[in-house]
Amino acid sequence: ADVARPGFDLGTRGEAKPPRDVGGGASGQRNRNRGACGSFCFLLFVPTLLFVFVYQRFPMSTLILLGLLALSSVSPLGSPRGSELAAVLLGGFILSSANGLHCYYSHALPVFFLRTGRSYSNVSPQAPAVAFSDASMVRFAENVQVEDSKALGMTSLDGGINTFCVGPLVD
Repeated sequence: ADVARPGFDLGTRGEAKPPRDVGGGASGQRNRNRGACGSFCFLLFVPTLLFVFVYQRFPMSTLILLGLLALSSVSPLGSPRGSELAAVLLGGFILSSANGLHCYYSHALPVFFLRTGRSYSNVSPQAPAVAFSDASMVRFAENVQVEDSKALGMTSLDGGINTFCVGPLVD
């Protein structure tokens, strides 16, 4: 007589077959963990990339997309231990968004201003500086030189502690 072993199903011919996995069990848990890991990695990199590369041209679309991503980070709330996973995903999303904003304002925006700013050439040192306040590049006339004996270092606290070399220009 065939005796069924626990955890095995006897087929039509009496051979023992392992039970089918219907989404639960170890392999189902592994798939859910892979999905959570993929979501976490996705939520860590996408906001930063959106702020750096897309936000300048499409600010409202970027913010709407980031809002949808924030909502998707709390989607695991319905599953067991979902509140912990949702908290980690939302925390990672917030940190990534903060990093993206920092990268945008520290790196991408200054480069944008340098690319799109005005350029002046053949500028005389006697010209008022206010006339070139929108300049991203100033090229002085051929005969202009820096008077080295009066040059000094200037420390600025705007945007962090920066030291600039300044000196009068003479022609």
